[in-house]
Amino acid sequence: MNRNKPLARGAGPKRSAPLLPCGPGWPTREKAEQAAGDSGREVFRCLNRACTRWHLRDAPGARRLLSAVAPVRPLRRRDTGPSARVRLQVYERDGYCCACCGQSVIGRPHSVGHRKRRSQGGTNTPDNLLTFLGYGNGITGDEDHHYRIDRRTDPLDEERGLTVRRHLDPALVPVKTRREDGSLLAEWLTVDGLRTAERPEAAA
Repeated sequence: MNRNKPLARGAGPKRSAPLLPCGPGWPTREKAEQAAGDSGREVFRCLNRACTRWHLRDAPGARRLLSAVAPVRPLRRRDTGPSARVRLQVYERDGYCCACCGQSVIGRPHSVGHRKRRSQGGTNTPDNLLTFLGYGNGITGDEDHHYRIDRRTDPLDEERGLTVRRHLDPALVPVKTRREDGSLLAEWLTVDGLRTAERPEAAA
């Protein structure tokens, strides 16, 4: 036999594909049974040649391996909005009325909206917050004033100070609320959750 003769393509020893990790397990059957407890989960020996551990599964024939650790809770989206205390402070300051139309929000879908968007540097302080009808997602249709103002479809909203641009300070932009006679009253919002008719010094 000529040992120097090159082997034909594919004639060498076959290599098996790398085996993927089979998940968490236990070194002995006893420890796996202790982990299963009274849950009714089946204990089985791993069929992966690279693994010698014991695993748990829901029922005979189930493929999903169960971890020995506690189940991981799904991540909750972090709430970056104002706190409940600040929301209540804004509602009381606005008299539970929508800053857009002046109607009462009691018993109707309502929310607290940002005058200057958080993506543009707006904060969760009362001077940047107003009470609006709707939840801000457009579900309530034409009565969702929060949603309409966030989209800035009406230039009058910006003139009334209901929405503030990136380069402006909400504390220096007055909010013009509509009176019963139809006129507009200009007021400045403070960080303390109050309204004042006096123009701030920085805005004078």
